[in-house]
Amino acid sequence: MNGAVFFLLFFAVSLFAESEGERLFKSNNPAAAIPLLERELSSGTLSSAAYNYLGLSYYQTGQYDKSVAVFEKGLSVPGTDKKVLAYNAGNSAFAAGNYAKADSCYSLALSASPDFSKAILNRANARLNQMRLEDALGDYESYIEKVPGDPQRTEIERVISLIRAELAKREEDADRK
Repeated sequence: MNGAVFFLLFFAVSLFAESEGERLFKSNNPAAAIPLLERELSSGTLSSAAYNYLGLSYYQTGQYDKSVAVFEKGLSVPGTDKKVLAYNAGNSAFAAGNYAKADSCYSLALSASPDFSKAILNRANARLNQMRLEDALGDYESYIEKVPGDPQRTEIERVISLIRAELAKREEDADRK
């Protein structure tokens, strides 16, 4: 085998080989995966999915701000899955109680994939937590339209009814003034 062919084979195998950090993450050991994934990312030798693994590792260990930061850093790297990274950043921000950031991240995921129903539902929840009732209502209705058979449908329709009632009450109160 000549040197060029060997190099190409070695390069191809290294591209698809699973790193130790990725292996630890997939073995449900996120705390042990974090330092390895950080080191591997800083060396530039990991797959584009490594940002997702590291962000999820931080998420699973309750380090939500670090998780958001890693997902956001991955968004600027060519070849990464922008939809997944933005969605996961939204989940981390939501878990941290930063609903405005979560809303922004879910919107970014939706700009990459407008029919991403999980991002629509999660953005609705983030908007509800911000008391952006009209925006939340639109997202909940859109979600039900896109996923009519969702097992949570009854609960979501109850939330929709409550939001509509609150909006009607606010309108009534405004008319009285």
